[in-house]
Amino acid sequence: MKAPVIKFFFTSIVLIVMGCSEQSIDARGACDAFEELAEKGDPYGAQPLAHCFRTGEGRQKDLVKAEQLLLKASNSGRVEAKQDLASLYLLELENPEKYDVAIALLYEVLSTGDPNSLFVLGVAEKNGLGVEKNLRKAKRYFSQAANAGHNVSVFILTMGYCYGSTHFNADVDQCNEWAGRLKNLNYISTEAEFDKYVDHMLTSSMMRKYVFSKRDMIVISQREAPVRRKAK
Repeated sequence: MKAPVIKFFFTSIVLIVMGCSEQSIDARGACDAFEELAEKGDPYGAQPLAHCFRTGEGRQKDLVKAEQLLLKASNSGRVEAKQDLASLYLLELENPEKYDVAIALLYEVLSTGDPNSLFVLGVAEKNGLGVEKNLRKAKRYFSQAANAGHNVSVFILTMGYCYGSTHFNADVDQCNEWAGRLKNLNYISTEAEFDKYVDHMLTSSMMRKYVFSKRDMIVISQREAPVRRKAK
């Protein structure tokens, strides 16, 4: 029983490293532990170690190394590794020769309802990465991911319904519903905090490159809302 406990412990650490960078965590020490597991052929070490190389947290950034580790982990059947590998191919390595592989991986894990996979499929459909561009499908995948609690997708729906976007028509009722969900997910209690959060999200290269058009970015950044959010 010791091995599963150790795996759970290290998996918990990587989730903390990925989601709570403001806390004082020894990323290098965590990556060392993952590397020790990966060298033993353990996919529970390979996938989080790939994250270290992918982000540059605890290791020098190396996307090729991240790809090699994710290939090993995904070949062992880990759903999370398949999703990570697909997003690496589509959004970071940006190698069109790998797009078909990425889409196949995402469809393979789609039945699990993984919100990250739904989000990446939305990005692929919106931009025509490995598939024919289809804004209707992109909206559907973003909506499914948001309903599964995917934070970035909730943000996309909120901005779309509140300000109008390439994917969504402005709708006051939907705006208020999704703005409320976004606030709850991110512990936002005031309109000032809400606006600050929006400005922060708009600095993301993901938003600028793959999600919102230049027109969308201008309208959202200037808060030229065709509908007015009700005070909550």
